[in-house]
Parts: sequence; structure tokens; C-alpha cells
Amino acid sequence: KFKYQANKVLKWGDSSIVDLLSVNAELRTNLDVRNGYVLFVAGKTDPAFYVCKKSDVLNHQYKPIYTAKGSDINYFGTEQTYQSSCLDFPYVYLTSGSSTGADQRCLYCFDIRSKSLVYRIVYTLDKGTIEEINNHNEPETISYYYDSNGKKWLVQGFAFGNEDIEESQRTNQLFRINEHKRGEP
Repeated sequence: KFKYQANKVLKWGDSSIVDLLSVNAELRTNLDVRNGYVLFVAGKTDPAFYVCKKSDVLNHQYKPIYTAKGSDINYFGTEQTYQSSCLDFPYVYLTSGSSTGADQRCLYCFDIRSKSLVYRIVYTLDKGTIEEINNHNEPETISYYYDSNGKKWLVQGFAFGNEDIEESQRTNQLFRINEHKRGEP
């Protein structure tokens, strides 16, 4: 972690960076500030998801309290291109799909406690909400936020148009999706 300093460019080894946790694995991380958890993800083919308490991580302890694998929810990286994930405990959001459309562009939501799929959305890019720009439409990142009314929004990032000439590139766009229970506005 590091303290925010306006206009500062951090370089590896900067003394302001605090090493909270070192493990012998390549892990992607996501902090669930609202609920006090940290999500670690290892691998891409059958990604493994590990949820730790934020307090443990701050104390330099890696003690997963919940785990799941992509195969638990019928996600197989041999058929899908893993992109990103985030945690809003107990829900893990996983986005996948290639830039070429060789595999489906998907958003998965699953409950880390029960290792059960809550829903899966296939982005078809033909309904007008997410405009297909060309044949390079790659889901990149997934995150969420709650607005001032407590309404939950997922934020899905897409990379578009990498093959466009530089002057006309529209390379990254964010789309938000209101997540709510069926029957709620």
C-alpha cells in the first residue's frame, strides 16, 4: 500500500510503498473496503479465488477464510479468456472474453461462501446499451460502487478499437449496470 500524494509517480522500490504481504505466487488482488475483505486470484485457466480478512492482510497474514475455483461455477479458462474480478462480499464478479470474439464475453457473479453461481451474463453487444465499435470488443475490468442512495452499480470496462489509427482510437470505455433483485427498480 502507499499513501496518496498528488502528482507523485511511484516507481518500484519507492520508500513510500509498504509491503503488506509476500507470497510465493502470482496473485491479483482486490480490496473490498465496504466489507473489510481482500480477494486474491491465482491462475487463469481454472482461477482460484481466496478471500482473506483485511485485518489479517494488514497484519501480514495470509489466512484465506473462503476459497473457490472457476470450475466450481462452470467457468473454464480453456474455453474463456479470464480478464478481471472483484469482491463485494459475499459476491465475486468475474469478467472474461477475448478481443477477437473467439470466446463469449461474459460477466459471472458467484457467492464465495457456497461456491454457487448467482448469475451469468453474456455480452452480445447488440442490444444498444453497449455499442459494438468494431471487431475488437474486449471486456477488461470489473468493479462496483454504491451511489448516495445506496443503489449498487457494476462498472464494466471494455477495450475497443486497438486496430484503429491513433487519431480515431476509442480504446477504453466504462459502462455501468444497475444490479438489483428481480422485481426491484
